[in-house]
Amino acid sequence: MAPGQVLVTTATFQLNELYFGGQAHVVSAQADAQLTQVVWDAIEAGNVDVYDLTMTVLADNGSIVEWQVAVTVPTAQIGALGARHAVAGFPAAIGSSAYALGGSHVHSLYQTEGGVNASAAPVLSTAPSPPPLA
Repeated sequence: MAPGQVLVTTATFQLNELYFGGQAHVVSAQADAQLTQVVWDAIEAGNVDVYDLTMTVLADNGSIVEWQVAVTVPTAQIGALGARHAVAGFPAAIGSSAYALGGSHVHSLYQTEGGVNASAAPVLSTAPSPPPLA
């Protein structure tokens, strides 16, 4: 590999968003972007470097939204991603952060379903720049 390059893998997992209190999911680009950032932050809290993350609705019956999370991480950190995903507090961390945003997020609980699928072939990517010195 050339300097500044890293092998990355895009892994996927399912995250279910369960609405309660008679509330239902309303499609909102802003709310979806907020939830994407919350999931990104929850993964990074497990010492996993997220390069990219997208969330796609697999199914939405109003009270339950099944999201497919596709997250690109360094291939060397796939094990750490799986470990973070397996921690019982992972969905609760997502829920707490989403709740703090207010709005539609206060009526949701989160659960993961299944494990992390990391079967995609790794690809070369450019490593992100280091943070600025303080």
